[in-house]
Amino acid sequence: ASTGEYGVWDRPLLDHIDAECARHRRGTALSLGVRPQEGMALLFFSERPDGKSDPRTWHAACHVRSGKPRWTMQKFKAPPQVPYVRAPQ
Repeated sequence: ASTGEYGVWDRPLLDHIDAECARHRRGTALSLGVRPQEGMALLFFSERPDGKSDPRTWHAACHVRSGKPRWTMQKFKAPPQVPYVRAPQ
């Protein structure tokens, strides 16, 4: 499968993420935002108790604005299933 210029992401999805990040900076976001704090971690579960994916846990990260590096660690029980992300045609 071809991943195209943006990898597995498509341009409209990337634009949506960038717009939501801008809304967070202005305080008008439509989604939950978590501001990072050194030494803190964020934990969430992407599956409901019945084992099905919970679409409310879809997430993205805004660009780092301070010039400091962003550290990310993810651990998945199984590969994530993301049926709603389209590869560019």
